[in-house]
Amino acid sequence: MAGPNLSALRHHHFTTDRQQSTNFIESTVKLADGLRITSTISYSSVYGVPEIHLRLTLNEQLLFDPEATQHALSGITSSNSAFEPLIASITLKEHRFLGSTWFYIHPCDSGAFMDEAYTGDDSLQWLVLWASIYGRLAGL
Repeated sequence: MAGPNLSALRHHHFTTDRQQSTNFIESTVKLADGLRITSTISYSSVYGVPEIHLRLTLNEQLLFDPEATQHALSGITSSNSAFEPLIASITLKEHRFLGSTWFYIHPCDSGAFMDEAYTGDDSLQWLVLWASIYGRLAGL
């Protein structure tokens, strides 16, 4: 099975109006049948976990319908029902760096999910597990 077609992985660096510096990465992945998922991953210093924003396009049209988005994401993760609570927690929110509407998994939801998924104390192993779970949601 071939991996996803990763068309772009970009690093962004912003300085906010409060002179706080932040970084995030953005990727765009082409999936089947004209579906494309763009995701950004940044770090939430408030919650102490990475946070993810998602945008889906179907034939170059943005999808803002939560049910259609949840259905598309379910197709990506269909082999694992453990993703269902994460997919159900996705909401629309203004992206804090880009100022446009994106789907969003709140860091407290991902933090709670990770607390159940990993009980160790190795930060690198935690991050690898987070990336394997949330990277799949992002189509990576």
